[in-house]
Formats: sequence, structure tokens, C-alpha cells
Amino acid sequence: MNAGANNRGQAAAMAAADGRRGRLAQLAFFLRFVRPTWRFGAGGLVCGLLAAGFGAVLPLSTKVIIDFVAQGQRPTRLLDWLQGRGWDALAERAELWLGSLNTVAAAIVLVTAAAAAARIGQEYLSFRFQQEITVNLQSALFEHVLRLPLPFLRRYQSGYLVSRVTDDVTMLQKLYAQRVEQLAVSVLYLGFGISVTCLLSVKLTLIAAALLPLYLVISHRFGEPVRSATGALMEQRARVSERIQESLAGIEIVKTATAERAVAQGVARRLRLLVQARLRSLVLSCATNNLVRGVQFASTLLIAWFGVREIQRGAMSIGDFVAFNSFVVYLAAPVRSLSLLHLGLQPAFAALDRLGELFAAPAEGLPARERPGGPPCDPSGPVTFEKVSFAYENGAEALRSIDLEVPAGATVALVGPSGAGKSTLVSLLLALYRPCRGTIRIGGRDLAALDPCALRRGIAFVPQEAFLFADTIRRNIRLGNPAASDEAIEEAARKARIHDEILALPNGYETVLGERGTGLSVGQRQRLSMARCFVRDAALLIFDEPSAALDAVSERRLKESLSDLLQGRTAFIIAHRFSAIDFADRIVVLDAGRIVATGTHPELMAAGGLYRELYAAQQSHQ
Repeated sequence: MNAGANNRGQAAAMAAADGRRGRLAQLAFFLRFVRPTWRFGAGGLVCGLLAAGFGAVLPLSTKVIIDFVAQGQRPTRLLDWLQGRGWDALAERAELWLGSLNTVAAAIVLVTAAAAAARIGQEYLSFRFQQEITVNLQSALFEHVLRLPLPFLRRYQSGYLVSRVTDDVTMLQKLYAQRVEQLAVSVLYLGFGISVTCLLSVKLTLIAAALLPLYLVISHRFGEPVRSATGALMEQRARVSERIQESLAGIEIVKTATAERAVAQGVARRLRLLVQARLRSLVLSCATNNLVRGVQFASTLLIAWFGVREIQRGAMSIGDFVAFNSFVVYLAAPVRSLSLLHLGLQPAFAALDRLGELFAAPAEGLPARERPGGPPCDPSGPVTFEKVSFAYENGAEALRSIDLEVPAGATVALVGPSGAGKSTLVSLLLALYRPCRGTIRIGGRDLAALDPCALRRGIAFVPQEAFLFADTIRRNIRLGNPAASDEAIEEAARKARIHDEILALPNGYETVLGERGTGLSVGQRQRLSMARCFVRDAALLIFDEPSAALDAVSERRLKESLSDLLQGRTAFIIAHRFSAIDFADRIVVLDAGRIVATGTHPELMAAGGLYRELYAAQQSHQ
């Protein structure tokens, strides 16, 4: 039994040691975001130490005023110390200064002003330090999130990830920008204050110090519950952001379904859970704060009782007692800060865990040292699918044993009923997902061995619904090629048959679009998306039903742009409208994740089967 208990104790100790090592490793990782701004942090720390030093002098002024000014006592200990070192002249001046009310008052004013100036410097530099850390960390984290694989991002709503990038980072920056400085300043306050209180009364100092272990007990007892409550609170806050963002993104559906009340009730349920998490955190905070206040009250009461007894015995002057109590009040804040430091770190540690988890998620793209040698990927080469199968995380198999070879420069149209696997096939080609089985080659090279980011730089993609940012038209087009000049952007717009319509807008290319391109027609948004392709000048083009929501005029303009864009490039076009693929070199028909037919339009019509059924159904509908 003892052996089993020992083993469990050793296991617990090893787990705790591993946890500490893991925590130190996390802290070391996040230090890289602190290093670029360490000068602000160091400056704030120096100002904080100066403010602590000046502030520590002020409680002594009560003893000077009561004993030396009001009662006319001589500062015997100070004079003996100065004269013992042969500084008789300085001793005379010190006695004169300490006995002068005007001199003491002037000194108090100067010290107070110096402390205030130091605190102003501390607050400015500390705030600058906090903000710089936040910018560095949020920028790096957001870029990392953007580089995460699509399957990982699909598991979360965008509002949830936004909360992780904003709220969690804000919580963590307090660890480096506030807690470290708070620790250093509080230790200095405590060290200086205890030194002075020992000079005033060793006995009272020991009585006050006897209660310090109670602070540590409180901090240790409530540390883990506070951390757990904070983690739950942060998670609920992220879930609320997720639900609100989702509701606003689908506001048209909400309104047309008259589901405002139901959606609002769903958000309200999330908010109730958030309130519960906040209440639990508040209860723990109130409990710890009041326990600490109780210890402080007991300390004050004991010091007052013993201090009066010392005065009655003649072992302590009234000035010493008042000064000692001033230092007790002065030390209350640093003692409280140090006692609650462990608890104050728990929210930061909770954020540390959550951010560490996000940073640990592997991003797309291989490190340079791991990229295979050989020539870079050339998307203008032939594209080959060899026995490619793919299933989503929910288990639904989207593609089954796809064999397809597309020569360089050819235009291939992908047709088939909804759910046939068309969009999945081009998602694999963009390396947004990895095949479960089989191989995809571009230019003879396996996609699995290529850096996805480098691959996509040679591909232009036009989605079914053109996505435009709430920014200027010029910047929206430049997204296709960040290095493009203004002249190249305007030339791309001309090729996309949208240049004249842009110039007709109030601010031309500097017109700021609404969210998702509000203010433009569907056709205009699609042609702006096409302009991105022109400015990108990619060798491989992918279009996901580009004319699905267009009227006849917009479709004609889009086809004119397409005919120019496809010259000399390999292209994959997903289309439901057969009128949009009459210039395709080859048509691939998919059904239930398999290729069921390939050929030209006349060949497929002559062969009958699914293609002719789809074509006949569309003609009948029209």
C-alpha cells in the first residue's frame, strides 16, 4: 500500500514537473513577441522602481513631523550614524533641516512631484509596451490562422476565431506587460518597507510578517479554480462572438425567413451561459479578495494592539508608531499584489494554453529546409489525377478512384448534378484538402511534395460567388497580385470588361465597396473577380460556376473575358449552365464522386446517358 502511494506521489510530482517545464517552454515561445519592444518595458520598469523609491520615503515624513518638528526631539540615531563617519557638518545641517517645518514641507512636495512624474512615465511606457506586444502577437497569430489548413478552419466559425485572436491575446499581454512589472515593483516596495519598519520596531514587523503565510495559502487554494473559471469564461465569450457573427453573416436568410426572434433567442441562450461563467469568476474573485482583506484587517488590529502597548511601556514613540502604521498602509498594496499574483496569473495562463494550442496547429506550407529539391512547380504543365479518392471528416466519400489527364493549355469543363464532386475535385487541385488515396500531379510533380502556398501563387481561382472586401476597388483587384501597378490593374479591368463601369462610379477605382461588394451588381462583382485573374496572370485557372447567377447580358460579357483569359492557359470550369462551356476542349461528367463520361459536346450527346439527360433538362427548363 505504501509502495502504491509512493508511486502515485512520484507520478504526481513528475506530472507537476512536466507542467512547469511546459509552462516555461510556452513563456519562452511567447517571449519572441516581447523582444522587439523590450525598451518600452524596461523604461516602464525603471520608472516604476523610481516611483516606488520616492513613494517609500513619504511615510517617514509623519515621524519627522511628529517627533522632530512638533515635539522637538533630536534625530539621535541619524546624528550618531553621521558623526560616527566624521560627517559632523552634515549632521548639523540634517538636525536643522529635520527640525524645520518649511524645509520638511518643501521636501515632501518635491518627493511627491518626483513620484508623480515617475508614475506618469511608468504608465505611458507600460501602456506603449502593452500595445506593441498586442500588435506583434495579434499580427503573428492572425497570419498563422490564415495559413492553417482549410479542414482545421472549417471546424470553427469565424467569430470564434476572431475572439481567440483578440480577447485571448489581450489577456496574455497582461502577463508580460503588467504582471512582471508588478512583481518587480512590489518586491522593491516590500524590501524597502520592511527595512524601514525593522528600524522602527522589529517586534511589530515580526507580528505583521507572521500573517504573510496566510496570503500564500489563499493564493494556492484558489489558483486552479480561478484558472478553470477564466478558461470557461473565455470559451463562452468566443462562442457568443461566433453566434453573433454567424447571424449577421446570414442576415438576408434571417430576414426572409422572419427568424429574427428565434435567432435572437439563440444568442440570448449563449449570453446566459456567458453570464453564468462571469458569475462563477466573480464569486471566486470576491471570495479571494475578501479573505485577503480579512488577513489585512487582522494584521492591522494586531499591530495597533501591540503598538499601543509598546507606547505605554515607553519602548516606542508616537512618531514611530504613526510612521509604522503609515508603512503598513504603504505596504498593503504590494503585499496584496504579491499575494494575489498567483491568482492574477491564472487568466493569463489560461490564455497561454489556448493561444499555444492555436500556434501549435500546423500551418500550410513546408519549411524551406524540408522542401524537396528540383525545379519549382510549373502550373502550366499537364494535370493528372491517378486513382484519387477523398472523404470529408464526416465520413461522406466525395470522390472515388478519379483518373483524369488534362494536357497543358486545355480547357476542361466539369459538369454533373449537385453533390457529384465537382467542387471537391478543384479543392484538391488547389491543395485545400489532401486526397485520402491516389496522387495528383501538376507538371509531373506530386502535389503532396509541394508547398501549397507556392502552388497557389501560380493558380487563379474565381469562386461561384465573388467575394469582395470592404475596401477600394483598386485594392480588391490588387489582391490578385499585390505587386501590380495601377496601370496593370486598369488594364486587367479593361480585359474583364469592367473598366468603363468603374470610371462611372463617383470615385472611380478609389470607390470603397460595402461588405461583400454591396453596391455592385452580381455581374459586376463577378467581372471584378475576373480582373483579379487577369492581374494575377496565372498559368492555371479554376472557375467554380462563374455564370451561375448572371443574366444573359452579364454572361455574354463574362464569356468575352473568359475567351481572352483562357488563351494559352490550362483551365478547369465547373458549370451548370451548358451555354458557359461551349468553348471547352473537353467535358468531364461526374456523378456520385465518379467520372462517368468524358468527351466533347457532340460526342457526349451522341453517347446519351447522364450528360444528355442534364442537357435536355436544362433546355426544357429554359
